[in-house]
Amino acid sequence: MSDVPCIVILGFAGVFIYIADRCLTWLAWQLSGIKGPPIRSTIASLVLRWRILSFTGMTIAHLSTAARLNLPLGRTVLLASRDERGQLRTILGRLGQWLNKGTMLSVALEHSIPACPSFVTSMVRAGEDSGQLRRALATLETMIEDRQRRIRSGVLGNWVYPVVLFFVWATVVSYTMAVIVPRFREIFLDFGAVLPPITRALIDFADEVVFFSSVLFFAMLLVGAALAVVVLLSVRPRRVDSPRLLSRVGDTLRWYLPILHGIDRGFGFAASVDALAMGLAGGLPLDRAVQLAGDVDVNIHVRRRFRWFGRLMGDGQPPGAAATQAGLGPVITGAIRSVVHGAQPQAALEHAARYHRATAYRWWHCLGHVIGPMVTLIAACAVGFVAVALFTPLITLMDSVVTGLE
Repeated sequence: MSDVPCIVILGFAGVFIYIADRCLTWLAWQLSGIKGPPIRSTIASLVLRWRILSFTGMTIAHLSTAARLNLPLGRTVLLASRDERGQLRTILGRLGQWLNKGTMLSVALEHSIPACPSFVTSMVRAGEDSGQLRRALATLETMIEDRQRRIRSGVLGNWVYPVVLFFVWATVVSYTMAVIVPRFREIFLDFGAVLPPITRALIDFADEVVFFSSVLFFAMLLVGAALAVVVLLSVRPRRVDSPRLLSRVGDTLRWYLPILHGIDRGFGFAASVDALAMGLAGGLPLDRAVQLAGDVDVNIHVRRRFRWFGRLMGDGQPPGAAATQAGLGPVITGAIRSVVHGAQPQAALEHAARYHRATAYRWWHCLGHVIGPMVTLIAACAVGFVAVALFTPLITLMDSVVTGLE
């Protein structure tokens, strides 16, 4: 294959991928049901997710400060909006107007923040139902700050290098397969040299790549389309009462995949235990507090375990035995037994929440430290294979040239 066809194919591929990304992103945005101007690309949707989390975090920080100082939320948010700019000012102003009308904070957040995360609204609703709104806002403020910190450290610290390395490796190997390897074969055929097995394997693989280039191209388009749809639909807030199919599939995959299971399990258990502690601090009975914990929008498998725990207690089982049978783990089960036997609920449950949050952070750091070396090892093996396959026959070629001269 000559240089010109390769450049033309790469150019057409880039144009088609760009057009497909724009069209599919627009379609996914329409399906998401989010109000506002549509975004234009998948990269923009990733930025949008970060902006939504940022706006939500700053809004919760204002609300938490007002609640901590016993100030009226609606008026305080309206005053705070005067010192902000851009979309945050609009969000705070709209939120203040909803609150001044007497709207519940969880409902006002849904109407004020575009695509407000359902985890935030469900946690606020748990604080409202238990009479612990101040504590719910403080917990949310800490959680969002931690999530933003994890995203910044993960993207900048652990993910940029593997992604850049992968794309550079894919570009170099693809160019080698499409341009260099065919010419390499022609040179050896001219000299009548016998190619080593590793070189023949590389050439056969290059032929297959060139032959199936159109199939691979359309496969890349399908993968890009799926990525655009998944990313944009993930921006849409989850339905707390009945999660959509995409949410259920995503939660199930994260629950059963290694490392991701530890992350989702840890953060999910920690948030649910925080809601349970809020309910008990508000004077609710244990069964009602467990119901609050099961209503927090975390991984559906965590929610099912807390709801199962509540049903077992409703059937008359002791709380400790019910927690064990529901699969809440020894730490949460021990905390619940301590509460039943008269221990301070806040101390016991706070210990359980901190334990699971620390476990999730450990798995998160493990994931970040595994991705980089894994991608580097795969790229090194692939580049090493190509290098050995290309340079090993040079000895055979030189021997053939010397033999011909003699």
